[in-house]
Amino acid sequence: MNDLLTTPIILSIYGMIKAGLIHAKRNCPMCLGRMLFNRDLIANADYRWTCSLCFYSLELTTSTPLNGIKLDEFDLFLRLWSESSALKITQISSVLRTSHSKAHQKIYRFAMSHYWARYIKPFLKLPGVVEIDETMSSARKYAVGTKFPHQRWIFGMYCRDTKICVMYNIRNRNHWNIYPLLKSHINPGGVVVSDEHATYVCLQSAKSRLALFGWYHFWVVHSSGYSHEKFPFLFTSNIEATWAKMKRQNTGLKQMNTKKQIESYADQFCLRYILKKDRVYQFALKTIRIYFDDMVQKFKTLTNYEEQFYPCAGALEYYCDTIIREGNDKILKVFNSECYQDRQYLKLFKNYDSDQIQKSGCTDDEIDPTILQYVELEKQRYQKINQVKSLLLPICYDLAQDEEDDPEEQRRRDLITSETHKQIEISTVRSMTDLQYARDVQSAAVENAICINYEKSKRPGFTMQKFLSTW
Repeated sequence: MNDLLTTPIILSIYGMIKAGLIHAKRNCPMCLGRMLFNRDLIANADYRWTCSLCFYSLELTTSTPLNGIKLDEFDLFLRLWSESSALKITQISSVLRTSHSKAHQKIYRFAMSHYWARYIKPFLKLPGVVEIDETMSSARKYAVGTKFPHQRWIFGMYCRDTKICVMYNIRNRNHWNIYPLLKSHINPGGVVVSDEHATYVCLQSAKSRLALFGWYHFWVVHSSGYSHEKFPFLFTSNIEATWAKMKRQNTGLKQMNTKKQIESYADQFCLRYILKKDRVYQFALKTIRIYFDDMVQKFKTLTNYEEQFYPCAGALEYYCDTIIREGNDKILKVFNSECYQDRQYLKLFKNYDSDQIQKSGCTDDEIDPTILQYVELEKQRYQKINQVKSLLLPICYDLAQDEEDDPEEQRRRDLITSETHKQIEISTVRSMTDLQYARDVQSAAVENAICINYEKSKRPGFTMQKFLSTW
């Protein structure tokens, strides 16, 4: 079985602790005693924190960024998504047999788009040749017989040297929306390749509008071909292929209406595009912790440093937008609600010790020894399983093989088979009756040593039954 689907949950928990998503050590919120990491082996329950003094227990995700999330589903979804970004949400949901895949995907999308938009995109400068283009992100470009649809455009830049793409949601394709974006990422003297759109080129006078800003601008007229006739290095195929890949991977992009939603899909794709497959999993966990810290700080500022309840990682964006739009009154009503189910439905968790979660990259000395014991036991079990596999697989392979025959005996069998095929020509048989009749006569001919001349079978109007009836 694939190791991707058989990764022990304790190793996944260990990776989340290293990323700063789960507590490495914990004190009891009731008696402030030390809590131990354990598992109920009798009930085969999940791993929990249990106080060594008052035996008060907490789930691993309580008062963490992953509050209320099943860790096994969350981890498996992230591993599948990091292994192949081309998998759709419906395909992953069918593998997991759960309906929470969209919620998990939203957390990854928010975290990675936040990291890209805040820490990478504002500081990017694209060297070398840069291809620019725009695409439609809405479901339909035109609507026949109805009102004109609301068109949503994405402007993109692709660097051929670094293979980095940068995307922005723009209101329309006018020059005052596109030129500031080009200035922020391409220095004067850079090489720009585009199509013949009026924003970039004046076709009547065959002059570039981008050359006025100090760029070396080349364009391709797509109505005549996708590459230049004399200069084959002038094309925009890379950015066109990037559009196709983005739309194929993010099918939900067509239903997004606001600029924030569209850029979240685009930024997440840009960051995923430059990451190697084996580094996506750990990097995604780190970005979730960075996203949670930044959004919690924003949430505290908007709620006058409210620390009693926090939203989980998937609801932080919603609450911050709601506070900005409607004020603190609605959120304060939720905080003052005494009904636990209402707070749970609104994805609010009580803050016990979320500030005590270790930062990303903690060492083993900072992790509770009981966690390290479970991790070491699981590694030893895996090592023993691999040893057993290395011993059993060759034995099973030998047992599954047929007994090797003598080469001379095999050669004799092949000769008999070839002679049998020569004796009965199946192409002349027109029905099962002819075939059975020919086999009976063939067996009789072999017993009586009768020589059959098959040259007659090539004559027109020949049938096996007529030929054998002439004997």
